[in-house]
Parts: sequence; C-alpha cells; structure tokens
Amino acid sequence: MKKTFLLTCVILVMAGTINAQKYYARLGVGVGFGLAFYGPSTDRTINGNTSDVSEMKSGSLGTGLNINLGAGFMFSKYIGADLGFNEFIGFGVKTKYYLTQTNYSQQYDDKYVGKMFQIIPSIVITPGFEKINPYGRFGLIIGISSTNYSYTNTRTGSTLKAGVTTVENYKDKDFGGVALGFATALGVDYHINGKFGLYAEINLNGVNYSPKKGKVVEWTKDGVDQIPISSTKQLQWEYVKSFDNKATIPDSSPDQFLKETAVMTNVGISIGVKYRFGGAN
Repeated sequence: MKKTFLLTCVILVMAGTINAQKYYARLGVGVGFGLAFYGPSTDRTINGNTSDVSEMKSGSLGTGLNINLGAGFMFSKYIGADLGFNEFIGFGVKTKYYLTQTNYSQQYDDKYVGKMFQIIPSIVITPGFEKINPYGRFGLIIGISSTNYSYTNTRTGSTLKAGVTTVENYKDKDFGGVALGFATALGVDYHINGKFGLYAEINLNGVNYSPKKGKVVEWTKDGVDQIPISSTKQLQWEYVKSFDNKATIPDSSPDQFLKETAVMTNVGISIGVKYRFGGAN
C-alpha cells in the first residue's frame, strides 16, 4: 500500500512537472550548402591532337536536403533540452570527363553522393519572449552514414577496334562506422497561439564521415552483368589505417584501401512548425 501511494505521488508530481516544463515537438525542412569543394574544371590540348576536358557540375558532399524532427522540454523560460533527428540527403558531386584523340574518344560521367541519418542531442538557450522568441541550440551530431559512387564510361574506337563503342555502368556503396560532429542553430520562434508556432533558423553542422567498408552494387559492361563473374576482392573492400603494399590479398578476400574521409560539413537554413504541449506560461 505504501509503495502504491508513493508511486501515485511520483506520477502526479511528474504530470505537473510536464505541464510546467512545456514539452514541445517540431517538424521542419531545409537545405544545407557544403563548405568543402572539389577541384575546378580543366581543359587542355596535348600534342595538338589530344583534347582532355574535365567539367565539375557541382562541388560538395555537404550540399543537400535536411528533413528534421525534434522534441524537447524547457527547464525554465530560458534553458531547455532538445533531441533532434535529421535525415540529410545529399545532392551529390557530378563530374564529366572527355578524352578525344585522333581515332579514339572516351566520355566518363560520375557522381558521388553522401547520405546521413543524424541524432542530435542539444541544449537550447532563449530569452523567453512571449510572441517572437529568438533562441540558440547547441549540440552533438551522432551520424549513421553512407556514400554512393557511380559512373558511366563510354569508349569509342581505338587503334585495334576502330568504330567500336563499349559502355560500362558501375555503382558502389561505402558504409559502416559512426560519424561524430557538432550542430549549432540560431533561430526565431513565432508563437501563433499557446500551442502552435512557426520557426526559422540558420544551421551550422560540422561533421565528417570515414566509412569502414564498401561493396559493388551494380556493374555491367555492354549490358553484361559483371558481378557473378567477379571475385570477392573485386566486389568488396575494407578501409584501413595502413597496409603493406607488398602483401598479396587473395581473390577470395575483400581488398584493402587506405582510410578516407568524406567532408559533409554545411551551413543552411530550415523552416518548420512547432507544437507546445504545455501551452504558454
């Protein structure tokens, strides 16, 4: 009986606290602009008969769409805690490469795309104004990410097979590991009434991603699937901090490459709606 009475008291106190702390939920969408860019386009002629052209179509893995959902509560009018979930969908880096010789031409189109699901615990600081309320949110990014690379390679003619065209299509995926970074936001809440409101904010997300392993997901040459006739070494790989260049990796084992990092840091804007469960103070 005493335990039941005590538990009832605790629940009643918690219920009163929830109302006083003003729990809220938010849903928004935004766009991020990457801060790390790949090299510029090039155009050169070699020996008068070879044209070598590279065109960069876009330049950063951090550029893309953000879809965010969050929930939090205010300890007081001035400080609170927020737990956000953000799905980042990158627009990708696209490149075109052309090589033209007297009796040979090659066009190489590739695309490198990053995606990341982010869990973002944060602290919220605000002056606590009633109608239009500015705020800052400062937190940690815990990201589950992957990067996808694809290309189409079209070759026409050679000294051996003049006029013959071959087409190769390829896609792979790097994955594994957890990305860590920081997230900050400066925004403004506009309270429509005691429950509903709108918000707009500027975000800065600083996060890089180093995959653990990768695999080929699609590979054809002139319409013929290459995966069934390829070895494990050709289709899978691991990223390591160091390896022996003289070591021989068997065809039945994944290949090894040095660890690489995808820079997905971006600055962006987001807008959305917010619902306050506890209402106004």
